[in-house]
Amino acid sequence: MTSGIKKAKARLKATPGELICDALLEQDIFAGVDNIIKNEILYRVHVHSEYIVAKIPAAKLNKLIDETRVYSFQFLEWKRNFELKKHWMAHKK
Repeated sequence: MTSGIKKAKARLKATPGELICDALLEQDIFAGVDNIIKNEILYRVHVHSEYIVAKIPAAKLNKLIDETRVYSFQFLEWKRNFELKKHWMAHKK
């Protein structure tokens, strides 16, 4: 596990009562995540936006953290290539 993932996990565990949708928007945990990225990540990992951090199983939390990193870089690449909307899954529903 990389140091960035460890830091994100530690910071999430420090806010066990916070909704995951709010935690994903915390810039000191996930810099650069906005509402679109938040919604797409939650959709991809099948986590409801109103789950509290403490109730998310460790494996699912790890997947969410990893997907946040991966999707954020993909988002930037797609935006630069003017093809962002074609990759949206949650926002098409």
